Amino acid sequence: MKKVSLALMAILFVFIIACGKMEKGESKMQFQVSPDNLTAFELIKTIYSDEQLSDIYQLNEGLDGLNEHYPIECLRYNEITDSYYATFLSPEKLVYLGFQSDGKMWMKDMAHISPSKAYFDKLDIGQSLDDVQKLDPEANYYFLKTGRTDAPTTSTHYTEDGWIIVIEYNTQYCISTIRAEQL
Repeated sequence: MKKVSLALMAILFVFIIACGKMEKGESKMQFQVSPDNLTAFELIKTIYSDEQLSDIYQLNEGLDGLNEHYPIECLRYNEITDSYYATFLSPEKLVYLGFQSDGKMWMKDMAHISPSKAYFDKLDIGQSLDDVQKLDPEANYYFLKTGRTDAPTTSTHYTEDGWIIVIEYNTQYCISTIRAEQL
């Protein structure tokens, strides 16, 4: 009897673990991760006003609470950070919200929509911050506003064709890296 009980407990333990395993990118919060072959601009059907977008940005709810107020139409999973990212749009801006795997918000950004990725393909390592600002004056250059020397020297650009371009600068404010990821 003791062996049967131990065997049943072992089977139950394996079953619980197997049920807890998740496929790559599957949301632990029962949300469907958006397909990789479509950009946020192709997925999102609801375009909000700038005022509504500000309301979304100011919410400090988890993924479930946010979805109750503003249905999530684009949700991405980042394997490196084990985080989910939801995007919301207005005609000229977007809100980009990051959530931990448990659904708690950990980051948020509101930005103007930048020119297409092709514009950024013209930039090269070593070009100046001024060159980037001429290309995209409305982007997020937070490090210029903080007054802190330990702030990351990166600018973030959310392009009109569905890319996030992150540009990192060296101490002379010249481009040291350019990364592009689908929004």
